[in-house]
Amino acid sequence: MTATDLERLLAEALPDGSFGGARPAPVTDLTVRQQAANRAALEAALARPRRRRTDTRKDAA
Repeated sequence: MTATDLERLLAEALPDGSFGGARPAPVTDLTVRQQAANRAALEAALARPRRRRTDTRKDAA
């Protein structure tokens, strides 16, 4: 007894997107305090005054 094309197709394993390796666990284990600390550090870094870049070319007017 031979399998039909449809039966062979249905017998194949469905792809799970892992491409041969296990997927890493998503990084969702941050606590609310850690998220707040990270957000505060980011906001503080963005609020700091930055040096203006000066033009160092010789032909700059």
